[in-house]
Amino acid sequence: MAEFQQSYPTRAAAFEKFVEAQNLPVKRAKFYEDCKRLKMVQPDKSVRLSDLLAYVQKELQVAPATGQSISDKAHAEEMAKLERREKELKIKKLEREERKDDRNWIERDAAYAREGALVTRLMGEIRFQVGRVVPAAIAACHGDGTRKPEVFRLFEEAVFASFRAIYEGGELDVTFEDEDEEE
Repeated sequence: MAEFQQSYPTRAAAFEKFVEAQNLPVKRAKFYEDCKRLKMVQPDKSVRLSDLLAYVQKELQVAPATGQSISDKAHAEEMAKLERREKELKIKKLEREERKDDRNWIERDAAYAREGALVTRLMGEIRFQVGRVVPAAIAACHGDGTRKPEVFRLFEEAVFASFRAIYEGGELDVTFEDEDEEE
């Protein structure tokens, strides 16, 4: 690990103890040219650490603390942001598909409630229709068993009338009451 000083006595010392120690991507000749161009060399021929840090960050575009290229770091951050966004979009897509699949299903409690409503309504309607035709059935038979097909037809008409009444009745609306438990 490089041992930093507040200033280095010469460009050569700055190059050896700072630039080479951190494996920075610059050749000695280029570093010397940059020192002259950027006026990093002080009148006593020393090079200050603050100038070197600024040089590394601005000219070499390397983060002084990590040695990682600033452009690479920015690219890596952008890629990480894009990957996060892609994962978020995948999750949203899966959630949409799951909701789309859910539309094809009825919740168990709702299905049981609908079935219960249908059966309750059906039983009530059948009982009403059968009760309505029983006197006609008795009168039609005159107590005669040979007229069984005629009685059967009457009951069949009662069942069909029940289904027709349910179909024409529209939406099913039945209220269920909890049974009291006997203790």
